[in-house]
Amino acid sequence: MPAHLATLIEPAEQHLDDLLALSQSAHWNQNRDDWRWMLRHGRSRALRLHDQVVASTLVLPWPAAAALSKPVATQPSLAWISMVLVLPEHRGKGYATQLLRESLEWLAEPDQRHLTPLLDATPAGHPVYLKLGFRDQWGFTRWERRPHLGKHPAPATESIVAIADWGINDPDRASVLA
Repeated sequence: MPAHLATLIEPAEQHLDDLLALSQSAHWNQNRDDWRWMLRHGRSRALRLHDQVVASTLVLPWPAAAALSKPVATQPSLAWISMVLVLPEHRGKGYATQLLRESLEWLAEPDQRHLTPLLDATPAGHPVYLKLGFRDQWGFTRWERRPHLGKHPAPATESIVAIADWGINDPDRASVLA
């Protein structure tokens, strides 16, 4: 089903089961309390298809004290774009791109320009982020240890931290990045 047939919503407490299913489908470790905290401190959007949330994204200001409802802050902050998740059976339909564009449009609004968009990209999401103007900044490796493997860690997965290309030459944003 095309992305335009899914409904954009602001997820809330009643969507916790669906949001938890999204993070579990990606083998991420968020729990209900994590999602509650993120919904309370960030700006989340999701796509609902019929009665199910099938995709999500979250903009989390950092430091968290950078309230989203205040006018332009005097100190620049980071906007950590996270929880870009799509249920496996709905991937490849443009949902992640739609949600990311919506988040970037919001971050481009005058009252949000003090927030510098930043994210870490998994290998699956990396091509999507590059198409939307992000560029690689540095990389890191995530390790996990699955109980059934005993003492041996699972293979590492590479992640790349990327930052939105637009506005990066602004001296205040450059000092935040430095």
